Amino acid sequence: DTANDFSGTGEVNNPNSWGEAWNFYGNPKDFTASPNGIPFFSGTSNPQCLAQATKNGALALASLTNNGCFGNGSSILIPPAYGTFGTIGKNIFRDTPFRNWDLSVTKSWKFKERFSAQFRAEFFNILNHPLFADVGSGHLANNDPSTGVLGLANETPDQGSGNAVLGSGAQREIQLGLKLIF
Repeated sequence: DTANDFSGTGEVNNPNSWGEAWNFYGNPKDFTASPNGIPFFSGTSNPQCLAQATKNGALALASLTNNGCFGNGSSILIPPAYGTFGTIGKNIFRDTPFRNWDLSVTKSWKFKERFSAQFRAEFFNILNHPLFADVGSGHLANNDPSTGVLGLANETPDQGSGNAVLGSGAQREIQLGLKLIF
């Protein structure tokens, strides 16, 4: 969280800081990026978050009331109590897998001794399976949870980066080529 100084140390204002960590309870696999993101609950509206913050004391309850929490399955992510540091470690969440099949077929012909031709057909994302990535603000590792957007993966990598690149998660692409060698 790069917006809230829960610990009161001013570390969040340090430009080299990763921000303040939150507290995570449950299974990290419940927090995988998806097209809708991880559900956000404002204030004390989630009973699981409320129960855990109540266990952690009055300052944790105040922090939850002001910042809300994230919950998915049986796992929750709540802000730390004011005056404390969050307990979540770096890189505990995993992103959606990137599986992409590409195929290339070539055929060469030789005409006499000095002339030849080569035909090439290339297929990118041959199964035409959409591959969503959490490009930009929804990234699990580089996001400010207080904005209510976490784990949002609703763009393909080429779409999210604004630079269409063959083989980077877009719809099926087919490329044909003919090379004459003399």
